[in-house]
Amino acid sequence: MLVNSCLSMPATIAHEAIPFKSCCGKMSYTIATLKEALKCNFIPDLYDVELDGEKVTSLTRDNLNSILFFCTNGKYTGGGMIVNPFSCMNDGLLDFSWIEDEGTMGLLGIAGALDKAKKGGIHTFDSTFRFKRGMSLKLNFLGKNATRQPPAGTEMLLVVDGEEMWFKNFCKYDVFPASVEYLFDAKSYFADFKSMTK
Repeated sequence: MLVNSCLSMPATIAHEAIPFKSCCGKMSYTIATLKEALKCNFIPDLYDVELDGEKVTSLTRDNLNSILFFCTNGKYTGGGMIVNPFSCMNDGLLDFSWIEDEGTMGLLGIAGALDKAKKGGIHTFDSTFRFKRGMSLKLNFLGKNATRQPPAGTEMLLVVDGEEMWFKNFCKYDVFPASVEYLFDAKSYFADFKSMTK
């Protein structure tokens, strides 16, 4: 069951925090955030988004331009933040949220928005975030909102409940209310267990 997943900068920060976790604990995320800021990597991603077959757009353009995307099934994400206070785990819907305001897509804007999420989700009362719900979500990666574009077919990072997953071009979430389905490579997952490889 999906609890939360993120794309764009939160996924990058989670990935970059891994080497610092053994020595720095929760501070590893702060270190990773500062490292990404120093590398000038706070650049919004562009996505063409469909939710239940309908195109989702921002208020000012015909695609979504954001530095932070979350697809959740519950209110809480890492660190006890309430990213989407409208989420309900047993309603059979995915909850999709993103930062809409282009003025908050830098380091200070993201820190401010996530600080509000830590304070009980009060970011829902301003225009920074937008929220949608549905059963099927598809995100097509269009590139970065910058002159420096990643090469076509570049793998993008998606973090699901703390685990990294990589995708090319698009990712898709679907709700299966009557069942749970996991897809994984059994050979690599069970490689350390000799009893599973016979």
